[in-house]
Amino acid sequence: MISALLLLSSAQAGVYEVGPGDDLANLLSGLVPGDEVIFSDGVYELEGELNIADHAGDLATPTKLRAAEGATPILQLRQLEDSYPSAVLRLTNVKGVELSGLVLLGDTSFADEGDYYGLYIGESTDVVIEDVEVGQTVRAALRVDGLSSNISAVGLHLHDVRSGSALRVGCSDGSCFTTGLSVSLSQIHDIGPDGYAVELYPGSQGSAVTDTVIYDTQGRGVYLGSTAQGAQNVFEGNAIWNSVQHAVLIEGSARVRNNVIFNGGEGGILTRDPGLDTFTDIIISHNTVVNTLGWAADLQGWVGATGMVLANNALCNPLGYGVSIDTLSPTGDDLPTPGFVRNNIACGLVEGPDPLEPEVLPGGGYTDFLNAEIWDFYPTVESTLVDAGDTSGDAWIPELDFNGVQRDGDGPDVGAYEWDGEVNPGWAIQEDFKDPSLDAPEKIDGAVSSGCCSDEGSEAGLLFLLPVLGLSRLRRRR
Repeated sequence: MISALLLLSSAQAGVYEVGPGDDLANLLSGLVPGDEVIFSDGVYELEGELNIADHAGDLATPTKLRAAEGATPILQLRQLEDSYPSAVLRLTNVKGVELSGLVLLGDTSFADEGDYYGLYIGESTDVVIEDVEVGQTVRAALRVDGLSSNISAVGLHLHDVRSGSALRVGCSDGSCFTTGLSVSLSQIHDIGPDGYAVELYPGSQGSAVTDTVIYDTQGRGVYLGSTAQGAQNVFEGNAIWNSVQHAVLIEGSARVRNNVIFNGGEGGILTRDPGLDTFTDIIISHNTVVNTLGWAADLQGWVGATGMVLANNALCNPLGYGVSIDTLSPTGDDLPTPGFVRNNIACGLVEGPDPLEPEVLPGGGYTDFLNAEIWDFYPTVESTLVDAGDTSGDAWIPELDFNGVQRDGDGPDVGAYEWDGEVNPGWAIQEDFKDPSLDAPEKIDGAVSSGCCSDEGSEAGLLFLLPVLGLSRLRRRR
């Protein structure tokens, strides 16, 4: 039974305690700004989607849906007569709503049946999401649609999506603008072949995905589409591995820095001009890209584009493809390397950059890293990456590295890590949330228990070759 701890009037805020079996649909449809709904422990079986619509509040006195202290409320759809609602929880035209501590799941038959989202947010603003899990969905786990803005998510866990993307933002035809999305310290994994882990449709602007762990995507990892001349999108401090296709596809203005990318199927970072006259200002700096079957970095469409930067990246495929930059004019003439390309350290084939300029330098292969076999891409003291970065402002040197360590502006290291002692001082890459604390180097030894080389590790994690010396093979197009 719903317990009203404080209920002044139908027009004033109240606090409600709810449990499994309560009439959530009726309660949520009647919320007023400032209401708080506290969910006790248990599984809430839903016969229809939960809906909050036309709710005009603000973040000064937000409407809250949260787990009770120590509780893990699971809101789960269940199949009814071979039909499903279109979402677990839908927020439409709302402002000033906070969600925290909830688990939103589709029916256990999600792998075979149904067509529904997990959390759907449309035409909304000022929505805060903290420590929310969404999984077992057919379409997007989190869908942000329409003219939505200022959606913030921390500690988001998106997983097990059958045919959509884990996070899908904006309109596919660029007809709407979604601005100010922020996703940080989150985890995304087990995404089907028809979607992305993160998909920012054309028109998504000023959005940021930071310090997020992404792995086991059967399609592409991340798509950063055209911003339609809006504010640049940001993808920084993330770890991404085991994508069957490219790990990161960029088609619009974006700042991509401090990411660790490895075990990419078709490749690591791919840029491509979508032909929308908005292919400008793509900053790719201080990333570590290792062990991809295709190019670690494949930069298509840069001829004629403005504001393009590839600087201080570690691009390491000792027995494969390092970096390719399209330097051909429309008439087939070989042009100087377009954009600002400096001090990238590459292993494997290099095609396009001028070998007489410091655009791409040879690397030492997997021996540049402490232990690539257990996903520890922190540089050794003898690594070719140390103090090898371009120091100019054009290289867009981030203030901090992947671990949160201060970078040396006078002698920055190439790649996602700044050398700060002989032991990696930060988070060990593993199938978990990124831990920003810098005082746990012992975690490195434990990484293999859920990572690349254990019996439980994923198959794609076993792609690593033994460390070898992998100098760049430079080839200028003719």
